[in-house]
Amino acid sequence: MIRIGGGFRCVMRASYLMVSFAGIAGCISHQQPQNGMSDAATPSLGRSPNVVSARIDSAARGTRITVVDLTKEFLVFFDSASKTPLDRDSRWAMWQRLYGFAARPPGPFGDTLARRLFEAAWDRYPAALPRIRQGAEGFGFVPDSVLRQVVTLLGCGGDTHVQLIAFVGGFEANAFAFPGPGGIQTIAIPVEAGDALGALVHELTHAVHHSKGCANITSGYEMSLAELVLSEGLAMRVTERLIPGYPSIHYLAGSQAWLDSSNSRRTAILEGIQQHISESGGATARRFTFGSGATGLGREGYYAGWVVTEALLDGGLSLHDLATTPSPHLPALISRGIAWEERGRSP
Repeated sequence: MIRIGGGFRCVMRASYLMVSFAGIAGCISHQQPQNGMSDAATPSLGRSPNVVSARIDSAARGTRITVVDLTKEFLVFFDSASKTPLDRDSRWAMWQRLYGFAARPPGPFGDTLARRLFEAAWDRYPAALPRIRQGAEGFGFVPDSVLRQVVTLLGCGGDTHVQLIAFVGGFEANAFAFPGPGGIQTIAIPVEAGDALGALVHELTHAVHHSKGCANITSGYEMSLAELVLSEGLAMRVTERLIPGYPSIHYLAGSQAWLDSSNSRRTAILEGIQQHISESGGATARRFTFGSGATGLGREGYYAGWVVTEALLDGGLSLHDLATTPSPHLPALISRGIAWEERGRSP
């Protein structure tokens, strides 16, 4: 994710939709068995996502996914912009007019970020055109099966309706989630870069977790730091469970140097999270995702989510417990996880 999922505004032309991102996410080892499933029976997607390798809980049969493929709109823009030489401003204006879909925080910072990503990606698009032209069909997995496995693992959200948007990003491998019209959970997965299956599991976890059938998180971009930390930690742990066998950095979607720095600042990062645990709003989301956090290191919210959920799961809680904890109780839950981590993950 990035999966930097914190507080994105998803902007499309009016013919699609314009909404604010709520998945923190924006986009998911040690879990306890739940719903009668042993660790051995836990569904695993492996690397063959078209094959569901374990039973799907009947409670997940009410889920459904609608796919919206925006790659054709991108290709209309790209083909038009490539026909005649354009200066950068004209090309950017055409992108906004003909395509205009981006994951970005609200406001001037987000606008600047979107353009910077676009300019950096422009010369790379030609080589990616074969994959882009495949659109959503090129993902190579069955989204409905993946959603049912996420619901089965969490043990909640059996009626979740998800809209999956396939889009062309800026090679930043940034999948994200947000609430669409009518309460439909919406996720967006880029086609030109990244681990599409891992991103799908991560973002579907956000969608299910935030649905009425689980925690019913509706705070959107004003969500608290506790919601951010728990949401990202849960999404990474579900991804780890369903696509096992990779080192931690694969699920954290950062660089090894960043993880090493985070590990060396673990105590300070968790202390900073604790100090701000009840804060909410766009400034807080930016600080602990894009920004410098409490110790000067980016993406501290993700690192804290990874560490705290491990402590909570090792301490005896289940993924279902985490996914169904109401928002008002999350600051206390995160504080408990931090305390267990500091005591060696022993409750």
